[in-house]
Amino acid sequence: YGDPAIDVPIVGDWDGDGVDTVGIFRAGTFYLRNTNTGGNADVVVAFGDPSGTDVPVAGDWNGDGTDTIGVYRPSIGTWFLRNSNTAGTPDLSFAYGLVAETPVVGDWNNDGTDTVGIFRASDRQWYLRNSNSGGNAEIVFPYGDPATDVPVVGDWNGDGTDTVGVYRPASGSWFLRNSNSGGFAELSFSYGILNEKPVVGDWNGQ
Repeated sequence: YGDPAIDVPIVGDWDGDGVDTVGIFRAGTFYLRNTNTGGNADVVVAFGDPSGTDVPVAGDWNGDGTDTIGVYRPSIGTWFLRNSNTAGTPDLSFAYGLVAETPVVGDWNNDGTDTVGIFRASDRQWYLRNSNSGGNAEIVFPYGDPATDVPVVGDWNGDGTDTVGVYRPASGSWFLRNSNSGGFAELSFSYGILNEKPVVGDWNGQ
């Protein structure tokens, strides 16, 4: 599904059925599938800068049980989020982080709402917010190697809270934490060949 040479993968529960499914972001347009199969997109939404400079994000921004689209614009360090998978103006827009950060999204405090965060290469730190707004981070800690690692986020132990991890492309290895804090990985394993693009989701609704 999609073209790995030009598309950016995105994952979310687009229809609120409790199962995460795949999507792609291509030059300012989202192509979302409601099943983890090949085929045509079930939802096509133009949102973001068609030049391809925006970074796609997805999350349940309003706690309604459905993941919806958004973009992070690196050139100005600003987030633009939609509460539906439709085109239109952002429902939420705010600056958070420096310019050219690596954005992350998760439910950091188990309140049923996904909120923003950043993984900063310059100081090896994660900066997580418990609201979708500008301001200071509520949670700050070091984890991973920003020079080489790709950040991933998920509820690895099923406790309702999303926590951090990294995928290391050079070795095809994953290092996952069960708390949003520095320390050693609780889960580490190799999966995939080297230099893949990692994705995370609840593929079976459990």
